Amino acid sequence: MTRVIAGTAGGRELRTPSGRGTRPTSDRVREALFSSLEARDAVSGARVMDLYAGSGALGLEAASRGAAEVTLVESDRAAASVIRDNVARLRLRATVLPVTVASALQGAPRALDLVLLDPPYDLSEEALAADLSALVSRGWLDEDALVVVERSKRSPEPVWPDALEPERVKTYGETVIWYAIHRTPTDHATPLISKDGQMSDYEIPRPTSGDVLDLILADHRLFEDLIRECRRNDSDRAAARSALAELIVAHGEAEEEKVYPALRRKRAITEHEQEHGEEEHAEINEALVAFLEAKGTDTDKYDTALEELATVLNHHANEEEQTILNPAREEVSEQARATLGVEWLARRNELLEQGCASLEQVEAILHRAEKEGVIAAPEAREKADAIKEEAKEEAKKVEEASKEAAKD
Repeated sequence: MTRVIAGTAGGRELRTPSGRGTRPTSDRVREALFSSLEARDAVSGARVMDLYAGSGALGLEAASRGAAEVTLVESDRAAASVIRDNVARLRLRATVLPVTVASALQGAPRALDLVLLDPPYDLSEEALAADLSALVSRGWLDEDALVVVERSKRSPEPVWPDALEPERVKTYGETVIWYAIHRTPTDHATPLISKDGQMSDYEIPRPTSGDVLDLILADHRLFEDLIRECRRNDSDRAAARSALAELIVAHGEAEEEKVYPALRRKRAITEHEQEHGEEEHAEINEALVAFLEAKGTDTDKYDTALEELATVLNHHANEEEQTILNPAREEVSEQARATLGVEWLARRNELLEQGCASLEQVEAILHRAEKEGVIAAPEAREKADAIKEEAKEEAKKVEEASKEAAKD
């Protein structure tokens, strides 16, 4: 039985995927590893990524011990589902990405403090070297970030990029743990998020190829990053708002033009799912209009509009991942997804280059959606909202009456 060793979830059971596809790090090795990490204050408050997460034992141990942010990358859908269940059941703060490590590292980078890699023992040394290289070249590592690799003691030392300086190695039975420190802050891409959490560059990443599903997921994560920047008191909120608006519009328009129709043709989604996705895009654009209309960035109207936008945006991202992206991963071949990725990115990046999210442009997109019947006219929506509010009040009265009757 695998358990969380220490922290807020210490002693709680970790469910593990069935079969032999994953190899959870033993409790003994995990305890020794995290004792070493905590001795150097490398966990509490850290931004952590667990690559080849498997059961999620390493990343969730970090979350239990106070890591500020934990991302677990696991391409096996069954294993990713088990990790999500563990996160929810143990009430830990962590994000699960059901994508390949290569795809995850092609996403929008952020400066990490700690990266844990526990790949399958049969992963080639060349593939591991490529992962380590991508961590450096794509700008994922903060200065002095720690990279930890778990391998079989029969495996050779990893091939480290120049910027990763091997520090120590520890052996526990058949397991060997390699530690390396990121020493060179230059000669790689500037991360989107700097060490103290402030946005250092609002230039939205513009990849040109990749699996369309993984690319969309990367944008979903970037939405979250930009929303956080819009909330921060010490960030350039106006610039963050502009970048968020541009990404929302370019992402959504390119999806409706390229992705949804293609998935319909391949019968990966239904007509209803396509229409529902388009309707949610319109609802997001409606909230975006209100956000762009807010004068200044330090008013109650700005804060309220931002939270309303965040709510509809997060709802859509979660629902899209469940009802569109996950089915498409099973129904659409990798080659077709790669081809669609190129097409979607070409349109997305074109819109970003043109500039697509002024208040007038978003209003025009929303008006088009109303004319096409994607979303109801403003008057109808207002009337529907009023009816919903009345229904809520009536339901509340019924509940209160029932409580009072029970007391009598």
